[in-house]
Amino acid sequence: MISSTHRVVALLVLLSSTLAAAQAGSGGTGSTGSTGSGGKTRLPVTGSTTTPGSRKIPQVQDQELQRPIILTGRVVMDDGTPPTERVSIDRVCGGRTLREAYTDSKGYFSITIDNSRPMMVIQDASVGSDALDPMSRSSSMGSGSGGPSLSSDFSGSRSLAGCELKAELAGATSNSIQLTGRRAFDDPNVGVLVLRRLAKVVGSTVSVTSLQAPSGAKKSYDRGRKALENQKAEEAKGEFTKAVEQYPNYAEAWAELSDRYMKAQDFDRARAASEKALAADPRFVRPYFTLIVIAAGNEDWQSTASFSDKLVALDAYSYPAGYYYNALANYKLHNLDKADASVRAARRLDPKSRLPKVSLLMATIMMEHSDFAGAVLEYKTYLDHAPDGAEAQFARSALTMAQNKLASSAAPK
Repeated sequence: MISSTHRVVALLVLLSSTLAAAQAGSGGTGSTGSTGSGGKTRLPVTGSTTTPGSRKIPQVQDQELQRPIILTGRVVMDDGTPPTERVSIDRVCGGRTLREAYTDSKGYFSITIDNSRPMMVIQDASVGSDALDPMSRSSSMGSGSGGPSLSSDFSGSRSLAGCELKAELAGATSNSIQLTGRRAFDDPNVGVLVLRRLAKVVGSTVSVTSLQAPSGAKKSYDRGRKALENQKAEEAKGEFTKAVEQYPNYAEAWAELSDRYMKAQDFDRARAASEKALAADPRFVRPYFTLIVIAAGNEDWQSTASFSDKLVALDAYSYPAGYYYNALANYKLHNLDKADASVRAARRLDPKSRLPKVSLLMATIMMEHSDFAGAVLEYKTYLDHAPDGAEAQFARSALTMAQNKLASSAAPK
């Protein structure tokens, strides 16, 4: 059974601290951490995210702010050729990441940022999230990339200040395109995003089974994706079901079905669908996140560690959230050396703290090793990036304790 912590499913299902923070009227107070015997810090098990009130736009404000902004561009590899895989396009604003779109077969993409209505977004586990996090009460049991959610925080031209576009592909890095100052009447073409391969990566964000699917199954899958774009979740579920009935090895369709089951809190079917996706294509990385979420929600730390081990073995470069979960699981299993190695790997892949809880977990592990100076720095880093985060109250209390420990250890005896 999923733990009671994870029965509190919010309006948005899929994965992002961005989405948890954007829930309208969700409010709440963060949980405080506690300390056990010997001054050891225990990670909080629950928490919530404070939602700022929405701001009304004065009627006299420039009407251009209400017009949709269209952004178009292209992704190429560093040798000038289009990518052979579908590439996701992310909008990063103040350290928060929103998956906006995917490229077509020639690498082109188009995004519409419409201020007049909530926008359909695609959120990916790879960016890390409260929705993935069993330490957060406000989290919903999210799955992987590709599931629809509503977000008002990122809609509209006002939100482009401090934003940039990046391309995301397993095993590759991308340049970024700045969006600050862009207005509705500007040329929509933002230019070219260039991907550079880091190394050979075994895993893939797109299943090779999709290329082998018969035309009927592909049409059902495409209709399902279109239904999601139009916020018709039940219709989408029906189309994905047709796709796997026609082609049982359709890994991406199974992953989409898993997302639908996750939203319905049908975790047994979500797990089964993800397992079928992996049986069809063991190198398809997306289903691993669903299995990680369900295992962590059950506090099954051994399975969490196992699934995250497999994920980072498939792609050691693209998923700080995979290392974060591996570190969390090993911390819970009292494998502190492995937890320390994994959380440091997460930090290397997340230098801008898109996943602030890496710092929180790193600080907690440092306290176990009596590295009070390091813990102080990491607690401060977490609070710098998530001052209103689900665990901010805990982090402030833990920071005070770490500072006291540091002062005591430095005092002459």
